[in-house]
Amino acid sequence: EQPQPGMTPGHPVHTFIAENSGADKALIHLREAIDQLIQHPDISALNLVHQTLAVLKEYEVHYLRKENLLFSFLEKYSFKGPSQVMWGIHNDVRDQWKALSTLLGSAPDLLGEPFKQQVESSFLAMEHNIREMFYKEEKILYPAALERLSETDWMEIRAQEADLGYCFITPGDSWQPKTSSLMDTAQALIQETQAVQINPILNLVTGQLTHEQLNLMLANLPVDITFVDENDEVRFFS
Repeated sequence: EQPQPGMTPGHPVHTFIAENSGADKALIHLREAIDQLIQHPDISALNLVHQTLAVLKEYEVHYLRKENLLFSFLEKYSFKGPSQVMWGIHNDVRDQWKALSTLLGSAPDLLGEPFKQQVESSFLAMEHNIREMFYKEEKILYPAALERLSETDWMEIRAQEADLGYCFITPGDSWQPKTSSLMDTAQALIQETQAVQINPILNLVTGQLTHEQLNLMLANLPVDITFVDENDEVRFFS
């Protein structure tokens, strides 16, 4: 019975909810493309499914901001239950994206019923997880976060979220903190982030790398990497 939070454009929760609306539309378009492929299987229909799936996969940055920003701030208040469950579902969706992409790219017999059934079942499982997460976010996660996080916390999230990016929407700028001191905090965070971007050198045991070099290296290694820290928290995955 928890009502959906009504937020001002620019607040991180408003941005998250707006992205959900965009993902909902992307799912509808993918559903339509798959229906067309099943009813009239040809290369053009297959390409359309590829294209609409690629658009939906832009939703990944929504999960990344939740994991790296919102979940991290909630953990400061010892509120870990939803994040532990949701992170697992995020990974399930990522696996389902990959599985559907692999299926579509396997040069299947477009006229074969097994292929059509595989595409249909793969999409339905993925759609279920994504739509169920819409509900869990808007009815559980965001209300709980609004109860626990301070205005300063939200300003810090707002100052950092652009580094991870957005999908489907451009955040508004109507939301303002309730005190000028919070604005000062946000400005300081933005300046700090900009300074890091200007000279992003990481001193390692056997050398130095920029943030960009390290990201490129880890992202392009021919293996999947997940790093879990001493507190059993997932800190990185490729």
